[in-house]
Amino acid sequence: MITPQQPPPQPENAGDDTTTPKKTTYSDPSGAIFSLYITRALKFDDENVENWKGGADSILVFTGLFSSTVATFITISYPNLQQDPNVTTQSLLAQISRQLSDATNNGTIPAASPSTQASFTPSASAVFVNSVWFLSLVLSLTCALIATLLQQWARRYLQMIQRNHAPHVRAHIREYFSRGARRFRIFGLVEALPFLILISVLLFFTGLVVFAFPTNHTVAFITLAIVAICLI
Repeated sequence: MITPQQPPPQPENAGDDTTTPKKTTYSDPSGAIFSLYITRALKFDDENVENWKGGADSILVFTGLFSSTVATFITISYPNLQQDPNVTTQSLLAQISRQLSDATNNGTIPAASPSTQASFTPSASAVFVNSVWFLSLVLSLTCALIATLLQQWARRYLQMIQRNHAPHVRAHIREYFSRGARRFRIFGLVEALPFLILISVLLFFTGLVVFAFPTNHTVAFITLAIVAICLI
């Protein structure tokens, strides 16, 4: 007699798919690891970006007012680097008067002397004041430019990272921007802006004291004392 073969033993819960839920792995782009990562990263980035934008707004307001002030003083001090046109005119008129007087007395017109304008040399204080004020203006405008670029970068970052992409896509976008920030030293620029503004203000105050000193020593010393108190 032929004995029928017995089927192989089945493991418990065989065929019951409900007892073994599908487990999400890290290689799954839609896995929970990316969602958790992007949630915490966005919270961290939002705080940093808002701080950057707030600081950039303050810097833009200050540099705008400060640059206009420095530019006003430059328009006053810059003519000191050139000879006064009134002095040149008076010198030419005096020379013409002497030539006419000599022509009347001697009957001949003497040769004209070399122009006094070529021998003009600006004072050392005028050169120093204009140098530090121009440097102060350049630093102030540079800070304004950097602050504007940081605002644009932060706005672009938030627009890209907050779009309704899949979690793994948003994670890649954040990593892309983070690498760019490290490459161009964005964090260092943010920290350097207040320092650059401080240097710009110190240069302006230095030029202001030197500018006032030849005119009135009392005004210069009072200005120097106020600047020293503010710095302390």
